[in-house]
Amino acid sequence: MSAQGRWAEMGDLITDEMLEEFAVVSRYDGLVEKIRARWGGIVTRTGLAIPVRKPEDEERLRHMIRELQQA
Repeated sequence: MSAQGRWAEMGDLITDEMLEEFAVVSRYDGLVEKIRARWGGIVTRTGLAIPVRKPEDEERLRHMIRELQQA
């Protein structure tokens, strides 16, 4: 579908349940807990796709990283 330029249609085919199989999806205030519940004790690295548009966003991201670094 991507080769055909049908990007908008692709999103309609992916259910929330499918997405949850491949990604940890959460509001910011629950993200650290969901990551720990799913991957705690298993992974040593992760990537976060969180937009940083203002200083408050950057501080929130730093706080989450500090929480994740704590054992």
